[in-house]
Amino acid sequence: MMNSSPQIAPHPAVARPGQGRLISILALLTSFGPLATDTYLSALPDIRFSLKASASATAATLSVFFFGLAAGQLVYGPLSDRFGRRGPLLAGTGVFTLASLCIALVPDIQGMIALRLIQSLGGACGLTLARAVVRDLYDAGDLARAFAALTLIGMIAPLIAPLLGTAIIMVAGWRAVFAMLTLMGLATLAAICFGLPETLPPERRHRDITAASILEAFTRLLSHARFTLASLISGSAAGTLFAFITGSPGAFMSGFGLDKPHYTALFSAVTVAMLVGGAINRRLAGRYDSTRLLTFGLSMNAALGMAMLGAPLLGAWGVGLCLGGMVLMLGFILPNSATVALARLQRDAGSASSLLGVVQFGCGFLVSSAVAWGQNGTAWPMALAMAFCGAWGRMCWWLWGKAEEKE
Repeated sequence: MMNSSPQIAPHPAVARPGQGRLISILALLTSFGPLATDTYLSALPDIRFSLKASASATAATLSVFFFGLAAGQLVYGPLSDRFGRRGPLLAGTGVFTLASLCIALVPDIQGMIALRLIQSLGGACGLTLARAVVRDLYDAGDLARAFAALTLIGMIAPLIAPLLGTAIIMVAGWRAVFAMLTLMGLATLAAICFGLPETLPPERRHRDITAASILEAFTRLLSHARFTLASLISGSAAGTLFAFITGSPGAFMSGFGLDKPHYTALFSAVTVAMLVGGAINRRLAGRYDSTRLLTFGLSMNAALGMAMLGAPLLGAWGVGLCLGGMVLMLGFILPNSATVALARLQRDAGSASSLLGVVQFGCGFLVSSAVAWGQNGTAWPMALAMAFCGAWGRMCWWLWGKAEEKE
């Protein structure tokens, strides 16, 4: 056990921006995904009417965005290992900003789908490179607290995005949401230019980047059982969250008959639970090793997942309580699984961050798709998926411990 609340010390070999400024810029970058998704959800019917689109085509603007977030992360990590972090961050943020502006002016649904893919490919830079920057700046001993701080602040975006989006839509319409995202992109570009120095010095960069070298880096990383298992644990947490987001409307409004105000209140309460879990984890990260916190989070999540299998029989509040507990545990699992995955890497931090993000979003997308495919107007598809994710994460952690014993 360590002394409480130590300061996070930047890595001595790289630039040292102020901790508050750094975390704020990185949190802004990681908020691209949730803000570009959750702010416009309530406007989907308006978009369908405005662009004379089908329901499936309108929904495709959401699914193609998740695909782009996962695919884009494969590119930014290797590029940043070769050219540094600032250049890819500026390029990706620029693409996100320009695409957001074009969506605000788009005349048809086909153009919107294409632009949403481009927007997501740009926005993927923040998800990938925020982790890589943190890994550049902090030694292993301080990495857990840095990730905890970043994750905690990043959890605010999904909480405020639906409220912010609904307010903008009610006042100015759905196109104004993407105008807001354009302004956010411009502000982020300015923040990177004036507030974020390069964190990967030339002597630590890869000299060549080819398809073969990228594949070699990914193969090298996947050959490490501990990295692969930690990434799958992060994927199980994303699956839990995506199952909740995808399945909760059908479970509570169709299955349990909650009206929109009560469902919104329940959704907000569960989201706040994740924020609370992140805050508790950040407080404990200076006192306990990240592996102990991850063991606690995964064990509790697995137990609550088993309880979730019977929760639908108890009604809305039974499911809601299990949901709140599982989502609270994500505040422990997400930052500590990233710490465990990246802490011991001395090279390929960008590529590792890419793979971690791809596994996380890929697993989340697959679980979300399974829940959507199984929708039947009850809580069972969501409950089964979340129970599976809880057991999957705990099993991967047990295997991680076995791999640790062998090395």
